Amino acid sequence: GVVGFRPSTGRIPRAYGFPALAHDFQAIAPAARSTDDAYLLFRTMAGPDPRDCLSNAFSALPQNLSGARLRRLRVRCVLTAGDAPIDPQVRASVELAARTLSMLGHSVDSGPAPYAPDRIDRIWATLSSAGLARVLERHKDWEGSVHPASKATAERGAAIDARQYISTLDDVAALRLEFAELFETVDVLLTPTSAALPWSIDRPYPTAIDGRDVGPRGAAVFATFVNAAGLPAISIPGAPASNGLPIGLQLVGRFGDDVSVMALAAEYEEANPWVERWPELAAK
Repeated sequence: GVVGFRPSTGRIPRAYGFPALAHDFQAIAPAARSTDDAYLLFRTMAGPDPRDCLSNAFSALPQNLSGARLRRLRVRCVLTAGDAPIDPQVRASVELAARTLSMLGHSVDSGPAPYAPDRIDRIWATLSSAGLARVLERHKDWEGSVHPASKATAERGAAIDARQYISTLDDVAALRLEFAELFETVDVLLTPTSAALPWSIDRPYPTAIDGRDVGPRGAAVFATFVNAAGLPAISIPGAPASNGLPIGLQLVGRFGDDVSVMALAAEYEEANPWVERWPELAAK
């Protein structure tokens, strides 16, 4: 039920703080109740910083989203990522959003995910495990202080050799080039934020989606490519599930075009406001 914005890599400078665990995939990202509030946070946090050279490559941001005039955007609705399952209610919520964007005057078509989920998983597995091994090796006796799953991940990362690591970085560069070419013909991708409905808090991930068994990344099949490609993306509330649980919509834009992504989200929010939509638990 909140807005979360992942900016283009480097748009918000990052020199210190939480260590990077997967190359440059993680980003500092604002979250708020409305798109306008998320943009206010984003505009405050973004900007050039001499300690992060990537942050110097972007143009200035408009004062507010009302100053970002949207042309007719080419939106592609993506509901298929390989053979990964998707909850029917999630699918229906995204399809409804696609119809809304079309009614708002945008050109909306549909197509499969422009990436292979297995490829994204391999990239993440290599870079995140190697990154965790690098961070933990700085701490003595770390083996007894972390979760067994983290220990196993770090051990896998420590076994990765330089050739495999550099080969993975080459694949990341190729992936980013492929998305740059895609966004010559498409302005925004519309996807689910998660392929699954919200799951029980006592489980780290859902074990099944639409009656099919899934692993740890099953729900994130539409999310992890964004980090790998370094693209701006926003998650906003869509039409909720029949039991009132939230369903997220994700809008993804070309690298550097953060404002168009947020302006489209604001336009959708104006047509489908959610700020006053509270879960029953919050009202008690």
